[in-house]
Amino acid sequence: MKADHPLTKYRMDAIAAALQAGPLCAHALAPKVFLCFEQARRYLQFMHSQGLVHVAKWPLRRTPRATRVAAYAIGAGKDVPPPKPRTQA
Repeated sequence: MKADHPLTKYRMDAIAAALQAGPLCAHALAPKVFLCFEQARRYLQFMHSQGLVHVAKWPLRRTPRATRVAAYAIGAGKDVPPPKPRTQA
């Protein structure tokens, strides 16, 4: 994605506005800003690399595999480290 493209700025502003309510993962953010999951994930990663968002928590996503996903919050903060994997042992 091009950082200087006007559509990129518009979408990043929409994502920042949606994150004002609290941390969201890409799956929860996508319908709020009218993007598909993959685009939302790419924008969040791009904004993270620019220091505009940070990983606030790692909620459990209710899927058959029950995976942890990064939930991003607005602002340049310290990232919460990912949790250790759960094992059956």
